[in-house]
Amino acid sequence: MLASCGIVALLCLQFVPGSLSYLCPAPSKEAFVKTEGMHFPGGSGKRRTVSSTEECVSACRLDPGCASINYYTESNQCEIMTTATNSGTELEEKSGVAFYQKICVDALGACLTSFNRLPQTQFIGWARDVARGVTLQACLGKCLNTKQGTAGYTCMSIMYYYQDSECVLNAESIEHYPQLAQKSDASKGYVDYFTNNCIGEWGPWSDWTECQENGLQIRSRACTPFGACSGDAIEERQCVHHHPEQPSPPPRRPCCQSPRPPPPCCGYNQVTPARNVFVPLNPA
Repeated sequence: MLASCGIVALLCLQFVPGSLSYLCPAPSKEAFVKTEGMHFPGGSGKRRTVSSTEECVSACRLDPGCASINYYTESNQCEIMTTATNSGTELEEKSGVAFYQKICVDALGACLTSFNRLPQTQFIGWARDVARGVTLQACLGKCLNTKQGTAGYTCMSIMYYYQDSECVLNAESIEHYPQLAQKSDASKGYVDYFTNNCIGEWGPWSDWTECQENGLQIRSRACTPFGACSGDAIEERQCVHHHPEQPSPPPRRPCCQSPRPPPPCCGYNQVTPARNVFVPLNPA
């Protein structure tokens, strides 16, 4: 079995006699780049109906013959393909579909859909680092590994210039600053923009649950789909107004509900009158 890693290709291909497998050599693992609103017309493959995007993506990840997928959101059709693109210029616009391309990543904290791609797009003003002469896969891995604690900033996105093999790491993303996005003319060179999805953002906290038997309340929050958020997804706290259940008082006898003074039937409410006892002062 032979392995071949192309300069631009996102996968190291392992050639098995009679077949072509898209596998990631250890210790790297499979992940995906998503391109929303575009499909790959040159990779017609088998279609199947699935229940969700996650099912379609997971099916490709587990299939060694799958290099990419077209997912049709309205019909839940999952098209599994044995070929992939070398750049975003090979994709065509199409509403209601998303293209996912399998990649290999070896960065810690990588997530299943690691990046969102915008073909022929540049992001101006937030460049923090430039690496030249690197593959796209190396560029993506560098972004995943660039964190605030070690690099002084977190890589939020990248631009990759294919002709020059140039990788630009950004400290922000188009999602936060859409006004800084610029379309690029393909005649001047191929460039794709990628947003790092593995940073992840927390959604809002849920309401606290009712007080449980252990005297605790729980609330939860969800991370961005396929994201890797730091912190806890669940929190606990002591119930604000929790009082252990007290035993119920014994039922009162019906006759004791009458107006005071209580009748003789309520013996436990009766007061025995004191007796007058004569004690002589000078006993004989």
